[in-house]
Amino acid sequence: MSYASQLMSDKDDFLKSVQDAHSALKNIAGADAKDETFPKLPHNLRGGLEKLRSTLAEHSITFQFLERTSSGNRVLFSKIASPAASNVPELIKAPANLTRSVPDVADVPEGEIPAVELDEMPEVVNE
Repeated sequence: MSYASQLMSDKDDFLKSVQDAHSALKNIAGADAKDETFPKLPHNLRGGLEKLRSTLAEHSITFQFLERTSSGNRVLFSKIASPAASNVPELIKAPANLTRSVPDVADVPEGEIPAVELDEMPEVVNE
């Protein structure tokens, strides 16, 4: 289970400053926060989360960074209803009348189509 999943386990939304979100994730990570892939400082959180965006979506979690306020940048984590609904288009059955083969019908009768004959092969121009 990811740290963001643990952070969101008992809530639908989590809105905090980037610094507070980093601190909360660091507390959940415990000793794993010393891993080289974990963002060491709050300002590195955005890059780390962007790399994990699709993985978090698979766990029904999205995030967005909001406009800067006087207290700093804020990040909003949210749960989404179903990751499959946002990633996989729903299959649509074709109507029965579209599934059978129908021969093409010419718009112009064959007698009205001009015949074109080529006496010579056109030259190829190489420039």
